[in-house]
Amino acid sequence: MPTSVAIIVMVLAIAGAALILTEPRRRSRKLAGALFEAVGQALGAGQYGRVLEVGALALEGFKKGSEPWLLTHWMMGQAAVMLADTTSAEHHLRTVRSALDAEMTGGPLDVEPGRLHWWLGHVALLQEQHDEAAHLFQRSLAAGDDGGRAHTLRVLGQVEASRERFDVAHRLLRESREHSAGPLDDHGYHAALGGDVLLPQGRIDEALDHLDRAEQGYLELGEVIDAGRVRAHRGQAALERGDSDEAVRLLREALGFVTTRSDNAAGELFVLPRLAMAEIGTGDLTEAGRRIERADQLNDVVRSPETGARIRWAAGRLAAAKGHDAEARDQLARAIREFDAVEKPSVARVVDADLQGLPG
Repeated sequence: MPTSVAIIVMVLAIAGAALILTEPRRRSRKLAGALFEAVGQALGAGQYGRVLEVGALALEGFKKGSEPWLLTHWMMGQAAVMLADTTSAEHHLRTVRSALDAEMTGGPLDVEPGRLHWWLGHVALLQEQHDEAAHLFQRSLAAGDDGGRAHTLRVLGQVEASRERFDVAHRLLRESREHSAGPLDDHGYHAALGGDVLLPQGRIDEALDHLDRAEQGYLELGEVIDAGRVRAHRGQAALERGDSDEAVRLLREALGFVTTRSDNAAGELFVLPRLAMAEIGTGDLTEAGRRIERADQLNDVVRSPETGARIRWAAGRLAAAKGHDAEARDQLARAIREFDAVEKPSVARVVDADLQGLPG
């Protein structure tokens, strides 16, 4: 074979081999790109479980540290927060945070630092790390994240209310109202003031006035899940007035509202321990036990310390209603410790009254 022909044959062979090796990579990149688009579409549609499923596949097709790889983590982190999956949320959002820190100015990523702090603040809030949550939301405001200023101030108010600093919470809520961007912010103000500030102080009539306004507004806008949380607060108010039948009715309706989205673990967890307490009050102990078991399962993922304390409180009351005094004593003592740990001394005192009321 002439030398020139041999060279041509050799070049063609090498090119063919390269094509064989390159084509799967091209297909892989094309598939990853399609998956990336699917992740964005799922996030926009509120299909948060699908975001995590498809995002995990997309990540396999991207180079670690590349912009698509990091943006996929960014979208997955947001979805995990919406699912109250704190472990996944922390992993994905801290991956993005590490990238932004390394780039110093944010690099090529289309992620505003204020938005990142905002989402990380919600992770800390879900975990009841109140100091960290307040710090992150303050950083979000300082970074100029003005698009959701009313919401951020309102959440800061709820953080302070969670720590029973009600005067500070009320001030922040009033400030949030000054930055209201529309009806949702207005309804959020009334819901937070009624449910998080007034109700825990025993100002039930005032609380119900704000809660009724919030629920009506949410329902008019079709915001059923938000309305469900407000109705749960109304159920809590009925429970505190000793009207267990009304509390059961309202809390069962609230559970129906918050579970219109099947993956709303945080909303379901907000209702379940309260509903269990109400059902114990009406003597429906079997149903109450099911609520407590379901809440325990959900909280294994969400890892909310305050919710864990409420579950233990409900479990203690259930044990007491069944005459299992030793178990009741153990559960209630544990609830007291956990409420103290999340800076809920007034609630801990109510649980202690239950404990002291046990026989022997």
